[in-house]
Amino acid sequence: MKKSFFILIFVVFLVSVCVVGLLGLEYRTFEDNIYTTDITCDTYYYNDQQYDFKVTAQGIRYADIVFSNDPEKPTTILLDPRATPSDATILTEGGLLSFGGSDKGYPYVFTTTSTVATVDERGVVTFTRPGTATIRISPADSTTIFVEVKIRAK
Repeated sequence: MKKSFFILIFVVFLVSVCVVGLLGLEYRTFEDNIYTTDITCDTYYYNDQQYDFKVTAQGIRYADIVFSNDPEKPTTILLDPRATPSDATILTEGGLLSFGGSDKGYPYVFTTTSTVATVDERGVVTFTRPGTATIRISPADSTTIFVEVKIRAK
């Protein structure tokens, strides 16, 4: 190959480095992710009102609600978890999701092994019959950080 071809490649490289440097094209690295260090769930919504979970001496969060047999109005509550730090983010295929304002999604994982209630991806717990359900809430970026709440429908 000719010497001028290699010189041309080198010049194009230098120009592209200068253009990227001048225009300030942003490069996001994995370190931009702000990881969750703690999670709590102190409040819930029931019958369109906000309530605080009661806490036992052992630190167990629990709530007692009234079970409704009306199939038109099932017994449901909405959990309201909070991640620490409040600006924690998770990296997804669609970009960064923030825990602070969940207008971009619900970056929490809600699970239960209860036979009396189900929980959806938004944290809505629906009771199918009276009983106690334990719900585990964890941030989507960790399975080792979690909080559990117990809800009894009677």
